[in-house]
Amino acid sequence: MAYGTLRQRKSENFKGLALTLRVFIVDDSAELVQALCETLSDLGLARCVGSALTEHDAAAWLDAPTEPWDVLVIEPHLQQGNGLALLARCRQRASHQKVLVLTHYATDQMRQYCLSQGADAVFDKSAQLVAFMGQIKQLHVLQTERR
Repeated sequence: MAYGTLRQRKSENFKGLALTLRVFIVDDSAELVQALCETLSDLGLARCVGSALTEHDAAAWLDAPTEPWDVLVIEPHLQQGNGLALLARCRQRASHQKVLVLTHYATDQMRQYCLSQGADAVFDKSAQLVAFMGQIKQLHVLQTERR
């Protein structure tokens, strides 16, 4: 699915949900970051509290976030650095905070490695964007029930 059409895949199942999840996205594609942020907002699931294109920028934000976060979305392959290194920074996080890996390289080996390093789920950008959005919706519902 092309990133530009991501927002067009709105579902009636998402309408009417209050914006509660705070998402930080780490990806090497500014276009994808923008599309994800717009889609999450349009669907009423979340708002992006920030994004980074490099490991350094993401690490700096995680060390001193400008806002609290609920979901961290990581692409392992970045313009500079490695998104996988960020998993270690997030190992000691609040129980409600989730780390999702979204990558074009979601091989079985990559999935196993990410999960062993603390990721909560791994999704393939090419084939699992709907499943990714479903996971975001599920996290949104769980957070709404906690409040």
